[in-house]
Amino acid sequence: MKGTKSPHIIFVAPRTPARGSAGIEQYVLHLSSFFSMKGYPTEIWGIGSHFSETKSGKVIWKSFPGWFPGNAFYFSLPLYHALRHSNADIIHANGFNNLTTIAALLAKKPHQKLVITLNSSPPSSFLTKVLRKPYEWLFRLLANRFDTIICVSQNERTIFSHMVNVPTEKFIIIPNGVDMEAFEKVKVKKKRNQILLIGRMVPNKGHMRVINALPILKKKHPDATLQLVGSGPLENVLKQRVNELNLEKNVTFHGTIPTSERSRVIQLLKESSLLVLLSDYEGNPLVLGEGLAARIPLIVSNQGVMHEYVARGDAMGVEHMDDPVEVADILSRVLTSPSSFLSKRIPESWEDVGNAVGKVYESLH
Repeated sequence: MKGTKSPHIIFVAPRTPARGSAGIEQYVLHLSSFFSMKGYPTEIWGIGSHFSETKSGKVIWKSFPGWFPGNAFYFSLPLYHALRHSNADIIHANGFNNLTTIAALLAKKPHQKLVITLNSSPPSSFLTKVLRKPYEWLFRLLANRFDTIICVSQNERTIFSHMVNVPTEKFIIIPNGVDMEAFEKVKVKKKRNQILLIGRMVPNKGHMRVINALPILKKKHPDATLQLVGSGPLENVLKQRVNELNLEKNVTFHGTIPTSERSRVIQLLKESSLLVLLSDYEGNPLVLGEGLAARIPLIVSNQGVMHEYVARGDAMGVEHMDDPVEVADILSRVLTSPSSFLSKRIPESWEDVGNAVGKVYESLH
């Protein structure tokens, strides 16, 4: 802020980048780095099995003990109490379906500004499905405590503007960013007919749809391989299905790749022939922007925010995701001529995102 002391910012997320490398962790990692370089005192607070505090550059990462059944909701009384006693000028909560955002809402003091970046996803287990309705009710009840709601896509804005009764001027769309420099540094050779899927292994992410299409795809592309990055409760089920279809030589499970090894993810992206994501629903996944940065074709489900990618010509859309013949046909078409399906769009950089979020912070003071 011009002429004033730089505000103290606390980014609140389910997990710190030390404990995860999914979209929310990448978001807070890049934004906290951006603002710390601008001279803002910056911290990331998340939840883990015990209290820990580390430092990355000038950014302090704190993990508070909490409860997160099935890696969902993320409840922590110690984090809530710490927020209540914090002297932060800005609390920036991240994600919709987690209780760290509710903790930030409840802990906010009158002089503090509260910003949320909404990244939504459907329930991934029976427990999260049961808790979803009361959680939405609580979120609506407290939503007027937000000063600004950042949505990562038009689709997200439409969903949440109907969910909460807050003035439309509180909503702003700021897409996710990509670390373009990191992509430029990684040099790889393309691998023929390599398909990449990055995402948590839960039913709504669509891993099984791609696996079921592989036997059909192999009739035209016998050397096709599928690289899976991520882990989750469905992992053993997916491995069993791969064995049933005799695809052990075609499918590789890489597990979760930590933030400290981010270059491995970039290497997989740049060496692959295409990126596929046949989810039931997504907020605006970082991985699609990373696919654009890696200059590879995208194949997505033609619904929700991913329809925005299809409409812009950034991705091929699959209408009937549960039809393995249709999925295999589209995979085959793209593998046959990948360059014909490349988008020309350059995704936003994290500096672009940081500058946009910085303007939000300035407008609050």
